[in-house]
Amino acid sequence: MAGPDALLRALEAVEEECTSKAVHKAAAETVADGARPFTPVASGRARRSIRASGTKKSGVVRAGGPALPWIPPLHFGDPPPRAQGGYMEPQPFLYDGADTRRDDVEELFFRKLNDALRKQGLT
Repeated sequence: MAGPDALLRALEAVEEECTSKAVHKAAAETVADGARPFTPVASGRARRSIRASGTKKSGVVRAGGPALPWIPPLHFGDPPPRAQGGYMEPQPFLYDGADTRRDDVEELFFRKLNDALRKQGLT
């Protein structure tokens, strides 16, 4: 390193590489893949609706949509009174998927961090 300015530029490059949209999307896809086996299957529509996206600041896993308005009550539960009557027990399949893939997501970020540090000559 030539000095503090070079170190700052190198650290900014590491941050840029580790917080990219692609890295966050890869982490979200890992969680989405982990959630699919936990998804209740009647027709398979809930499982097929799981999707991942990434931004510069985060990765997001979503399920459902306008055609599947019953997905949020399926995941979070729906206390009475419901228009349809009855009670829906929560089945937090997205959270279960995130819990089972936590180590994989951590490993992905550590690997990206180490690769970025190595690339900048900081290891």
